[in-house]
Amino acid sequence: MAGAFAMSRDDVADSLPGVAVSIALVPPLAVVGISLSQGHWVNASGAFLLFVTNFFSILLAGGATLALLGLSAASTQELRAKVRRAAFIYIFIGTLLVAIPLEITSFKVAQKSSLEYHAQNVAQKWLDQTSFELIKINAKGDHIEVVITGSGELPLLPDFGTNLYSTIKKTTRIRLKVVPSQHLFYGDSN
Repeated sequence: MAGAFAMSRDDVADSLPGVAVSIALVPPLAVVGISLSQGHWVNASGAFLLFVTNFFSILLAGGATLALLGLSAASTQELRAKVRRAAFIYIFIGTLLVAIPLEITSFKVAQKSSLEYHAQNVAQKWLDQTSFELIKINAKGDHIEVVITGSGELPLLPDFGTNLYSTIKKTTRIRLKVVPSQHLFYGDSN
C-alpha cells in the first residue's frame, strides 16, 4: 500500500516502492534458494509460500490503494474491459490458491501451539512435587518431546500421559528427555 501510495505522489522518492517490494520478495526467494541447495524441501516450500503470499498481497494492496486514490481508471483506460477482467480474475484465483495452503499451515500451527500449551500446564503440575524443572515442550507430529532437568527420583511418566490424555482427549506419544543437573558450591554458602 505504501509503495502504491508513493507512486501516486510526485513528492515521494521513486525508489520507495522498489525498496518496499524488494523487502517483501527477495528474502523469501533467498531462503528458497539456500534451502533447495541444502536439500531442505520443507523449508523451501514454506519460504516459497511466503513469497507467493507476499506477491499476491502486493498486487491486491497496491491495486486497492490505486483504486481508492482514483488512479485505476486513468491507468487502465487503454486496456480493453476483457483484458482487465481477466487480470482481476487471475489475481483472485491466485489469491484463493495461496489461501488454501495458508489455511492448512495456520491450522497445523494452531494445533501444535494448543497441544504445547496444554502439555506445558500438565507438565508443570506433574513436576510440582519434585526437584525437576521443565525446560521445553515440543510437539512434533503425533508425539510430544518433554525436556526436564533435575536430580533425584523421576516422576512417573504414565502419570503425565494419563493427565495429558484427560486434558486433550487424544492419545499422544511422549518422549521424555532428562538432563541431569548437579549443584556445586564454592566458598561461603551465605
